[in-house]
Amino acid sequence: MDAINANRGHQVSAYERQDVDKSFSGSTSPLAGSSPKPVAPEAPVVNSQAAGASGEALRTSQPSETRSVEAHNAGFGSVSNESDYSQVISGLIEDSNKKFPLTEINARIILDKFVPEGFVPEAVAGPGGKGADLVTKGPDGEVFKIENKCTASARGFDKEISHAAQNQAEGCLVFVQVPEGTDAARWMGKFWGNRQTILNNPTPENVQKLEVYKNTDIVIYDDKGRELLPRQPIFNPDGKR
Repeated sequence: MDAINANRGHQVSAYERQDVDKSFSGSTSPLAGSSPKPVAPEAPVVNSQAAGASGEALRTSQPSETRSVEAHNAGFGSVSNESDYSQVISGLIEDSNKKFPLTEINARIILDKFVPEGFVPEAVAGPGGKGADLVTKGPDGEVFKIENKCTASARGFDKEISHAAQNQAEGCLVFVQVPEGTDAARWMGKFWGNRQTILNNPTPENVQKLEVYKNTDIVIYDDKGRELLPRQPIFNPDGKR
């Protein structure tokens, strides 16, 4: 873990992985047909800035297109075969907003670009499942979570991002799908405009909320698979990134 700590921008969160042992038909499914293996309580959730040794690289070095199963297996993340890869894709889509579902291209982007190197998708939360949509596990038992949010309105964006950061992918990554043509920077500006109270009133509770936003990343794509906001910490009240 010292190697991980040395390669991160923020501290490793020691939150336990939860709610990852249900089935695809209504909740969470283990991959490759095996029974889920619970992660030991001490297994850390790896911070979004440094899952494995590739933390900052994951922020700045993104492939321009999704990859084949073979290329995926050789690069970021690891899915054992095409069947498992397709199962994860289907699970992510099934678990998304029914009125504005995750597109297949974005499901592939989540797996191909944002699962850290050496990490294996452990389970996908099904409809109504608690916790993050995608839970991945590293070679040393570290856990990295990705929560997908598909929202078509700025109001929905505000609520979804807050909930995802505080309750589902804390310290990890929130992947957001929005409609083509959305001004993602404007939506982020509104998000922080609505949080002046916690910015200006440093109570212990508000400080804790801000720490979560600092340690949790966000990335925004439109439904056509185009990046609208590059991966960065949610905490960005001045809008300069």
